[in-house]
Amino acid sequence: MGFTQFLAACDFIIGPTQEIVVVGDPGNQKTTDMLRAVKQAYLPNKVLLFRGKQDAFEELDKIAAYAGEMASAVPADRPTTFWCQQFACREPITAVEKLKSIIESA
Repeated sequence: MGFTQFLAACDFIIGPTQEIVVVGDPGNQKTTDMLRAVKQAYLPNKVLLFRGKQDAFEELDKIAAYAGEMASAVPADRPTTFWCQQFACREPITAVEKLKSIIESA
């Protein structure tokens, strides 16, 4: 078991990894659809972070300040996904269909 975890860690270090931040209201259906699309995809080296628009994310902002900055750049009624790889982000994604096409090409 330990050896397989070691191999998984090596794969994660070698990359590529996808850093994905979904920003939106957790009660919004479009936000839920975006999170579901990312969670259902087989992306073994993904790091998924959800950041709501509420102020209840102070603890998260302490360890991932960029998520708060991304959340402040997004309109409250428009769920948005930020797809980053190798510390460079694509343009913000606001359509679930576009997110799914990016996932398929990853």
